[in-house]
Amino acid sequence: MITDNVEDLESIFNQQSFLIRLRGDEELLKELVSAFPTLLSKDIANLKRAWEQNDADNIRLCAHTIKGMSSNFSANRLREAAYQIEMVFKDYLAESKSGKICEASFTEANIGLLNRLDQEIEALKAVLINIFPEIFNKDDTPTTDDRLKEIAQESGAKLQEVIKYIEEQIIPKYPERLSNSKMIDSFGQELKKLADRYQIAFLSDYSLKYSKAAKHFDIIEIERIRRELPSIVYKIQEAINKS
Repeated sequence: MITDNVEDLESIFNQQSFLIRLRGDEELLKELVSAFPTLLSKDIANLKRAWEQNDADNIRLCAHTIKGMSSNFSANRLREAAYQIEMVFKDYLAESKSGKICEASFTEANIGLLNRLDQEIEALKAVLINIFPEIFNKDDTPTTDDRLKEIAQESGAKLQEVIKYIEEQIIPKYPERLSNSKMIDSFGQELKKLADRYQIAFLSDYSLKYSKAAKHFDIIEIERIRRELPSIVYKIQEAINKS
């Protein structure tokens, strides 16, 4: 539950302090607020991984990073929780020649520090959601249907050209299973050429998604994307008919 006490709220996230640090740039503030939970989660994951591995040196380093991020973000209670972890493991390392903790009981004895860190993260998230509902209570990821509505606004003749090119030039040349690297590369080039030629966002996104899969040689994803092409043609035609 979010506290009603202003001082407590400001200790979790001091919006005014952060805004002053940003020289009053409210748009930048919203941008950073939106990105902060994702950035923080990566460092928290690294900290917990180091904790599971009893790696005292990395625990200290991760806590130091989280402390710095939290301080810059004006999240003072989270900064303090990270600082306590950093200091405990800094003291331990000062007395130990090894960065590895041999006694499992050491991390178990300090699990309360990690629990407090988790509690402060949840408190911070709750406050940010309360202050910025427009950022955290919506999903801006375009769906396939959203994209189809967009392309329905394109000229029918242009879209019919796209459909014809896909049906006559791409689909017949490439089976659902792209069996070798040459075929995989060639299919990607065809998609890029199509996207570049017609400058339709939906096709550009599709081409980019395929390129990422091909770059990592993710065969399962490559085949899934290739199999999606005929259904895309159908949906484009359906969107044209409804427009």
